[in-house]
Amino acid sequence: MHPVRIATAAGHGGVVLTMATAVPGYRSEPGLGPGCGLSIESARRVVEAHGGTFRIHVDVVSGVGVEVVLP
Repeated sequence: MHPVRIATAAGHGGVVLTMATAVPGYRSEPGLGPGCGLSIESARRVVEAHGGTFRIHVDVVSGVGVEVVLP
């Protein structure tokens, strides 16, 4: 099991929520596995429907990170 880091901060015109885990080996969003693409797109749609932004970063060395900004 890999630890998950979660942080919040004020910035970028709203509240910023970041989540990251150092799960190595993933190279892209589609590579995260079956169902992840649908889950990521669903989360993105919810955040954007509330006027926010949703970003995901997948890196083979540093792992997976998500940033959500809500106004």
